[in-house]
Amino acid sequence: MTSLARDEELRNKYKTLLLMMSSDFGDDGTATSTDIFQLFESVPFGGQNLLFSEETVMFKDINTVAGGTRNSYYTWAGL
Repeated sequence: MTSLARDEELRNKYKTLLLMMSSDFGDDGTATSTDIFQLFESVPFGGQNLLFSEETVMFKDINTVAGGTRNSYYTWAGL
């Protein structure tokens, strides 16, 4: 999620980039060089939770979750 202070075009570019990275470098990623870079695992590289929580396994487009009804930080956090 990102701030609504960013325009929609930029938010969509962020989303596309992150979804592509998840597809390539996630747990079931298509990248063949996961020994060089893993998006969701930091331990093999001497750290923990460097970019994202070690529990993260993929990104998902929030517009596809719960019919798009949880499309803001506030609906995810339950505020």
